[in-house]
Amino acid sequence: MRNARLMNSRKQRNPSGASLVLVAISAGFLIILLFIVFQFLTLNSGSREVRNAVDAAALNVSKQVGTLKVPVGAQFSDVADKGGLVGMSNINRVWGKAYLINANAEAIQKEGLTNQYTNQNADEAYRVAKIANDNLVNTLTDKKTLDQFFNDMANVRKAKLLGTASELKTVDGPGWDVAMVDRGAPSNLKFDEKQIPKGATVAPKSGSHVSGYKPFNANNKDFCFASFIPNEMPHLTTDGNFNANDARTSPLAGNPIPNAFRANGINLGNKASLSASASSVANPRHEYRLSIPHAYISIVIQNFGLWLVNGKSVAPPTFYKCSPETYQGIKGHKLKNSGRILNGYASLGNEYKTGTLSAALTALPGNHQEEFDRMLQRIKEIKHDYTMGELMAMLQKQPPAGMYIIYPTYSSADNTDPSIQIMAVDPNEPLPIPWMNTAIQMDGMEKLIVDETAQKDEPNYCWPQIIGGNPDCEHFTMVSGKITWKPGTGFGPCLGVLRVARVTASNFIAD
Repeated sequence: MRNARLMNSRKQRNPSGASLVLVAISAGFLIILLFIVFQFLTLNSGSREVRNAVDAAALNVSKQVGTLKVPVGAQFSDVADKGGLVGMSNINRVWGKAYLINANAEAIQKEGLTNQYTNQNADEAYRVAKIANDNLVNTLTDKKTLDQFFNDMANVRKAKLLGTASELKTVDGPGWDVAMVDRGAPSNLKFDEKQIPKGATVAPKSGSHVSGYKPFNANNKDFCFASFIPNEMPHLTTDGNFNANDARTSPLAGNPIPNAFRANGINLGNKASLSASASSVANPRHEYRLSIPHAYISIVIQNFGLWLVNGKSVAPPTFYKCSPETYQGIKGHKLKNSGRILNGYASLGNEYKTGTLSAALTALPGNHQEEFDRMLQRIKEIKHDYTMGELMAMLQKQPPAGMYIIYPTYSSADNTDPSIQIMAVDPNEPLPIPWMNTAIQMDGMEKLIVDETAQKDEPNYCWPQIIGGNPDCEHFTMVSGKITWKPGTGFGPCLGVLRVARVTASNFIAD
């Protein structure tokens, strides 16, 4: 009986023991499952931390590359910063000046006005701009520099869930991937088609800006400006957009600077090591106008008085002023076969009696529109929105003089706010502003643009004084003028010379 009860007691206790075992096993599985879930959540959160950190570090790269700069040649000091340096913000400005110089050279060639310096100067402008561009490309793609920009932010944004000793850094490799995104979008260089001379290639346009990453050829040279969409902040972009515009797989002519950078980062932690990549687009957010800031136009007026007796010159030419004055050009000339002595006088400079430079440029009959159109186009290369009304008003305020220069002044250090001025100068003295005086040769030849109609006895006139015999003889003046334009490319500071040559021939028929 006792054994039977003991056996029954054991049978009653076995189910309870089995349950405890099952509970223990289940608890163990639950703990393992919770550990796995915790680890998964930790890794997932850590992965998100890594991605966010790489995004932030990549974005820092696109913000900091705008601080990188390289020197540029003296010919481009007017479009560089005050230290003579160019970076992402103003490299398009350098290329803009080089383009204008070559557009001017192209137009000069099509007019048949080239000289030995035209292409030489245009080629040199392109060469200097290309050197600065390529040096900047090398600087912008320098792995050590970009790694530092990445690490500056990466050291702040760590993946702490992957361990307290985690470290985020760039992946070892030969260099950074770069791209030229937003192809065909605006660059940060505005321009007006009227700035470009007739016959020259007009740059592709996006709105009011030169198109970015849209190569074109001017004067047999490749030009390509970088895209920087106005007012757009540096930002992240998709891998698809970056890959479609990768500099290696989709290169562009001219080796333009890149505007997008891909960061490949890895976080080394004691719990796990995770990697991520991010692509960002840079934008210096600074706009400029297409221009040649340090440039001027010259106006030269030269007046010659000729003294003729019976159709032959009998005295040296007289250089007369831009104001009415009496001159004696013939002194004691013996007339043949009569024994008489001729003194010849003339009132010269009457074509300038209105007293304004604008009237002086149109003093004799002729179609004078082209001379003002030529000057205005070149002034627009300095100040894009300068108008014909402003030009004429400025010329009307000046008295006639032998030589004037039309030039810009600036109040800003980067030469971006031109004010157009005019100044009378002495052609025998250096020009008053240092940048105007260079040894660069004028790179265009003169072209006759206005052949003024000759006038008899007006506005200048002459009279004789005869000693011995009849005190009078036939006399008359012929007043004529030719206006020429000598274009410059802008490689040297002179963009063009308007030359007015007026001739008054005083004729005496005495025998």
